[in-house]
Amino acid sequence: MSAFYAYSRKVGTVQGDTTPTDFSFDMSVSADDLLKLFKRNEFIQVSCEWAVIESSRQWLTFQTPQNGIKGTKFGKPYNFSTFDEYLQWINFKGKDQLCKTWSRLFGNAIMLFLDSQTIESDKEEITLPSNPNGVYSDCEPYHPLCNTGDGQSGYEVLETDGNGKPSKYRITIFTLGMKKARKYLVPVDRVVEYSAPKKEIRYGGNSRVEGIALIALAEEQTFKRLMKRAHDVAGGILTVNGVSSEDEAKALDTAIGDDLSSIDRLFLQAGREVDWKTPDLKAAGEFTAIFDIFTRKLARHLRVSQQVLDGAPSGTISSAKYNMITSYCEILGIQEHYRNSMEYCFNKLGKEDTRFIWNEVIPDQIEQPADFTIDHKWSGKESETAGQLEDKSPNDQTKKDDKI
Repeated sequence: MSAFYAYSRKVGTVQGDTTPTDFSFDMSVSADDLLKLFKRNEFIQVSCEWAVIESSRQWLTFQTPQNGIKGTKFGKPYNFSTFDEYLQWINFKGKDQLCKTWSRLFGNAIMLFLDSQTIESDKEEITLPSNPNGVYSDCEPYHPLCNTGDGQSGYEVLETDGNGKPSKYRITIFTLGMKKARKYLVPVDRVVEYSAPKKEIRYGGNSRVEGIALIALAEEQTFKRLMKRAHDVAGGILTVNGVSSEDEAKALDTAIGDDLSSIDRLFLQAGREVDWKTPDLKAAGEFTAIFDIFTRKLARHLRVSQQVLDGAPSGTISSAKYNMITSYCEILGIQEHYRNSMEYCFNKLGKEDTRFIWNEVIPDQIEQPADFTIDHKWSGKESETAGQLEDKSPNDQTKKDDKI
């Protein structure tokens, strides 16, 4: 058996998601559990992804333009006209969104910076040295070490300084087709941390979904039971005639097993008749109320209006307007919280003046309230505007960078 399939089978179920009696609001949710929930549960996906993507939907504008960026495109030297074009080519926006998403999921994530240095080694762990000029040409996001769908991958903090800040990391990668894991020892100079907001004194931040994960799991369990009930109801009431004794009825019930699903079973003696009973579906309304409670808790957790979250009409124009503003407080908070991490990233990619402003994300059709001053900008202009020419460029490359 290959190591790949062995690792795949390590990724099992979240505690309590198959046996309801295992569920407890006191149980801990591990990094593996969070990842598994994130991949399948819409509550966790909305909590981690939606607000992050919305926060950078209109992207940003640098306060100082930077033109004439030298780099590599399709394996050949290429002069990018602007720094924004360079960011677009290396897909920085997508990588930044992914790093923030993992940060909100786990509490921490890192952006690893790469250059054209190629290291060939048969060692189990390969050390990536710092770049002498501190300018790199590409980057890749990583989440904390945990069991993924392919294998155990992610980063660990190996060493810290006297203040408890990381000084060395180890990155492990194990994906489809690999015979063994690749490990890299990385100095702090190659890393920018994306830490979620803290809720306690600790390294990094706290998971944004730690509180909602158990609610999401409870919702899944309720939905599974409802689907099982609906499946049984669809089968109606199974009736078997001509049964002569209780022992025969039990034997027939055992023999049928789960092959024929039904809400109930009747075993009738010869000559007996039973009127057809229509299944009572009043419980459907009760389940609707329960799922509405789940959705309300998610809305409170996200600090987002439930109408905006569900896409339902909000009623009056005034209500819609203030629901949208309330919902975007979370999104604007994400923009400001991760601003410094993004500026560090721009600096490592060669930008000297890293200052920027976010382009407005609140939909333009929302009428601006008199007591809410927002300068809407919908010119569609590029992040880089005409202005002063800067010569600072990222580390030149002569061939396509090796991606870790």
